[in-house]
Amino acid sequence: MKTAVIVIAIVLLVVGAALIAGAAVSSGFDFSSIGSTGKLRDETYTADGEFSSVEIGTEVADVELRPSDDGRLRVECRELEDTRHEVTVADGTLRIEFRDERKPAKKLSFGTAKTSVTVYLPGDAYDSLNVSASTGDVCVPDGFSFGRAGITVTTGDISFRADVAGKLELTSTTGKIGVSGCVAGELSVSVTTGRTDVSGVVCDGAVTLRSTTGRTELASLTCASLTSEGTTGAVVLRDVKVSGSLSVTRGTGDVKFDRSDAAELTVKTGTGDVTGTLLTPKTFVTHTTTGSASVPGGSSGGRCEISTTTGDIRIAVDPGS
Repeated sequence: MKTAVIVIAIVLLVVGAALIAGAAVSSGFDFSSIGSTGKLRDETYTADGEFSSVEIGTEVADVELRPSDDGRLRVECRELEDTRHEVTVADGTLRIEFRDERKPAKKLSFGTAKTSVTVYLPGDAYDSLNVSASTGDVCVPDGFSFGRAGITVTTGDISFRADVAGKLELTSTTGKIGVSGCVAGELSVSVTTGRTDVSGVVCDGAVTLRSTTGRTELASLTCASLTSEGTTGAVVLRDVKVSGSLSVTRGTGDVKFDRSDAAELTVKTGTGDVTGTLLTPKTFVTHTTTGSASVPGGSSGGRCEISTTTGDIRIAVDPGS
């Protein structure tokens, strides 16, 4: 066992030495540059031509859309030296692409310089929007509309308030996703570790929410169907109205309804309580291994099946005014 540990330690030392040597050669043995964040500069880019689609790709930068005050396209960037964003318009598409011209040693930087890409769009309606970022927040305000939209970030938050006629798809590995005050044809939100907030949204089609670890809060949401899947995290539904089916699945986490409803409901959680109020009578089917259940009796209304392994079930019907 000791021999194996020694061999592994030697291998790790050799790999580390090789990485340091490579960085030293790339920097011309200027060790002051290794790990250096680099200087920031402000640049403004423009491009001519009409476009109906927007595609943005960047690395470590916040991305924000804003309306142009003079009716012309303008892209304002705060960038590291030896990096830039190429802005072009071709075939009806605005493309903003990140270009990294730094030496390999510079790319080893562990600095925390804040870079950004702010896009001033001349119009308010576009066929499509696609944004891809490794590290950084993405903000799409109200006042814009898209035929479809997709945003993917690895580490960062997403804030989306624009209308989307078709599908709106938002994905973040680590970060918070918020959708509010908008209309969408279909909504799909996926987050590995982070919170999901959806409020003031009207969706003609399906809403699908996936979260590995994180809390999900829904408020003033209207949609045709709702599916929320996750491993760990509470789910709160306030004033959520679903014309079709509603399904919530959690490994661990409480589920709370506050004056929400659907034609049919299915709730499954391994460890957690299921509580709250629905708006209309249901035919309840409940199961709990360790806990108790209290739901209205009767067999009128759509099916409402609730199961939890460890937790209580407390549901009331309150139609209100």
